[in-house]
Amino acid sequence: MEALHKVKDGVSSVAYRTSVVVADTTVKGVTAAGVVTTGTAEMVVRGLANQALEIKDAVVSRKFTTQGLIDAPTPEDRWFTPSDGWPREVLPLPDELVPDPKVYKLPRWQPPPQLCPTSIQTPALFEKSEHDAIGEVRVEILECQSLKKLMVGVVDPYAVVVFEGFAARTGSRRNTRNPKWGVERARALRFPVNCPFSSVDIAFNDSSARTRLHRLISAHGTHSVRRMV
Repeated sequence: MEALHKVKDGVSSVAYRTSVVVADTTVKGVTAAGVVTTGTAEMVVRGLANQALEIKDAVVSRKFTTQGLIDAPTPEDRWFTPSDGWPREVLPLPDELVPDPKVYKLPRWQPPPQLCPTSIQTPALFEKSEHDAIGEVRVEILECQSLKKLMVGVVDPYAVVVFEGFAARTGSRRNTRNPKWGVERARALRFPVNCPFSSVDIAFNDSSARTRLHRLISAHGTHSVRRMV
């Protein structure tokens, strides 16, 4: 059973897939709520420098990911896990997923920056988590629509996903208030489940705000593992 939910809060909306695996049962669902924050004085200075890039992006035709790549399930070798982090290298996508280069040219795989240490760096952190896991939750970030425009400058959004003490982020999308993550990009995350009532928290930040996280919208999962199953 698979379900895709799109939740709208005001003018902004979020779409993502979650999958909870307990024993042999898989159920998918989503919930979200939007929260918007304002720009900072630092964004004004940086935003002025970004105006030329914003104008260039508006004038030059850009090709975005295709709907087929957004809807496709993420291959197993492209998933993030807390113990291993993002894969450094991935296999080529299946031929049936590769679009016409004239329509959209696939980008080179680029792992996002690391937010938490891996099992190689801190093995003691994962001993209890992996041993006591009762299942696994999978999150695929698909798209956002109508993110709030900054006071000055462009929006380069990315998603941060937090679950049971672990956190990871997706790759950034350049200058768009309607970001979309196809299967060709780092968008899929897996977390071990140790508590039956844990929730998935997702925030969308602006990567152009280098000195601090600039939150654009937040989504808080209210489905527990028990309720989803």
